[in-house]
Amino acid sequence: MMKRTLLLLLCCLCFVAYGQSLQANFYALGGTTPYYRMGWDSVEEANQWKYFALNNTATWQLYEKPSWKGLKPFSYFNPNSKFSLGIGYSNKKQKETAQSPQITIKPNSTCSFYACFSPGLLVFAKWKLLITDVDTKETEELLDAFKWSQDNAFDGPNWNKFNIKLSAYAQKKVQFSFVYEGSGGEDVFIDGFEVSQNDENATSIHVVEGEEVAFYNSSVGKVTSYNWKFEGGTPNVSTDETPKVVYAKAGTYPVTLTVSNGTEAHSFTREAYVNVSKKAPQAFIGVEPGGYLSPFVGRFIALGSSLTFKDLSKGNPTQWQWSFNGANIEQSNEQNPTVTYNKQGVFSVGLRATNDAGTSKDALVNYIQVGGQQHIWNITPEENPNLNVIGLGFYGFYAGSNWLGMSKFAEHFDAPQAKAEVKSVDVYFGSTVTVSPNAEISIALTLADDKGMPGQVLATSTLKASELVYDNNAIKPTTFTFNTPATVEKEFFVVIGGLPNNDEGNNSDKIAILCLRRQAKEKSTTYHLLADEDGNNKPTGTYTWYRNDDEPLSMAVCPLLSYDLSTTALPRNEANVGETPLRFDGSNLLTAADYDAIEVYAMHGARVLSATKPPHVLSLRHLPAGVYVVKATRGKVQDTLKVVKE
Repeated sequence: MMKRTLLLLLCCLCFVAYGQSLQANFYALGGTTPYYRMGWDSVEEANQWKYFALNNTATWQLYEKPSWKGLKPFSYFNPNSKFSLGIGYSNKKQKETAQSPQITIKPNSTCSFYACFSPGLLVFAKWKLLITDVDTKETEELLDAFKWSQDNAFDGPNWNKFNIKLSAYAQKKVQFSFVYEGSGGEDVFIDGFEVSQNDENATSIHVVEGEEVAFYNSSVGKVTSYNWKFEGGTPNVSTDETPKVVYAKAGTYPVTLTVSNGTEAHSFTREAYVNVSKKAPQAFIGVEPGGYLSPFVGRFIALGSSLTFKDLSKGNPTQWQWSFNGANIEQSNEQNPTVTYNKQGVFSVGLRATNDAGTSKDALVNYIQVGGQQHIWNITPEENPNLNVIGLGFYGFYAGSNWLGMSKFAEHFDAPQAKAEVKSVDVYFGSTVTVSPNAEISIALTLADDKGMPGQVLATSTLKASELVYDNNAIKPTTFTFNTPATVEKEFFVVIGGLPNNDEGNNSDKIAILCLRRQAKEKSTTYHLLADEDGNNKPTGTYTWYRNDDEPLSMAVCPLLSYDLSTTALPRNEANVGETPLRFDGSNLLTAADYDAIEVYAMHGARVLSATKPPHVLSLRHLPAGVYVVKATRGKVQDTLKVVKE
């Protein structure tokens, strides 16, 4: 009887152990437990810090709300907040410091805080967060707001949350200091300062809209499958062991993990686990397809044409204020407005994107040309710096001299928006080395045939190989002019033929057109005429046109297209004597001279862009908002320009 009782007891224990062998659990990177807080919500609380003033009339003090009209106080993010630490700018010298008490940093700690500021004049009065090791007296910069604004294209003023890892200071006693130094800068407001330790058992995590959260499985037992549910997240489900999820909209969301070992399953939910705060938007203007791209303007359209502008802003804006000059409407509050241009000229577009947390601006300055004439191509401003020749090794070049049976190359263009004329074609060569100086290079303007390939010829122009233009120090076009302008109303091609491929001892023809190479499956506008071969790989004497889909390209081929029929050609950009031929239009660097090189530097000295043989329109749109110095060299002459990018 005793043995039977023991056997039953052992079975029960085994059953209990088996039942507990699988238990779901998880945590998120970013779950923290604060062990130091400062909210500056009373004079008594604020006096836990020390304050050092150089300018007693403009130093750190308590504010109920930011100085910018309409901007939310910090109580929008924390309803318990009463005041924020702030400083107003002065035209007199400031070096104002707010210093924390001594804090011992625990392992796996993070410093976080909110700051409300505008980046416009930070170059004149910067604010930084410093950390000092109390024992060694060594001080390190944790944040430079000016550099951060440039790196993140911040245009404020808005509240931003900062998270800074403190792993290097574990077990050390430190002091934090907010330092504001300079004159003629911007107001700054600080709040919600915390030092926290990463905690797998934290009951909640706090992020801002658009922030990615990494989740980690900590389940007990031999797990063979994972099923996650993320309400409000993207993705909202996952079967990965360590998924990453983005939360786009403010709110409080649960997370559920169900694990299985093939025979049993267990679920665990953390309610109200992910707390997502609102974030001010980052405005960005998109333009739907329409019209032509150009080396000299963002978009070239016909008189009376329409364009749809698309809000590509980040941060969930809820209101939009568009401004248009030259269009049928001057203002719009639609998210994606369509406007019509009935005036001829060059026009700009602006966007203010707003949500409850703030406002952001974007502008396309002198971006749209309506009517007239302009050079067109299939390359965006952002792609301009990536033009290069396409080498084929021993076999020569694509869009150039080659030994692969490609006898002609063509660039495709969509139909114009109205009846137009093409008077000439500019071709930008990256190499014009030739042993065949008398070889005739031909340009033909053709319509598309019924298969969408180059067909009926409308106009031709020819130059000798020795007449092709190339300058090792600057990108210059070779202009092929038609005797009579060709009228186009449908899609058309520019076909380049006659590129020689002769060898003379150690020398050979090396003529190549500059191209823009794209990733697989991206847009391709370039075609080639390829020699047909029989089953034995022998040429048959016939040729077939192919679009280059294997390696998508666009050639630097620019027809001069005019919506004003039978007008004169556009004059070339030339610099006048004594004139600095550099100009910035808000998005692009415009040059009226042929430069050997252009370099762009941030105010802290880092080179952020370098271009050799740059085009006359060099896009700076990808650079963050801030102040930059442009250095451009042409021979022994160096031109400089200060650029303020908003």
